[in-house]
Amino acid sequence: MDTIAKEILEIFKDIHGMDTSVTDPINDMEIDSFKFIQILVQLEDKYNIEFDDSDLLVDNISTIESLADIVNRHILNDK
Repeated sequence: MDTIAKEILEIFKDIHGMDTSVTDPINDMEIDSFKFIQILVQLEDKYNIEFDDSDLLVDNISTIESLADIVNRHILNDK
């Protein structure tokens, strides 16, 4: 597991109050839309990135691992 995935797990734990793994389906975590937006905003602030609308499609963010892949892609593309 890469560092970004670990950090996203911590953000999920801080905001949602539950432990999870990087492969657990996000839809199964019962995260409401407000908490999910909080998570996304924290990631944008922490990594100085901006998610595209297409990044936020349910099919693109199915697990924390897939969210970490999106964050990594933005970090690499912004260099």
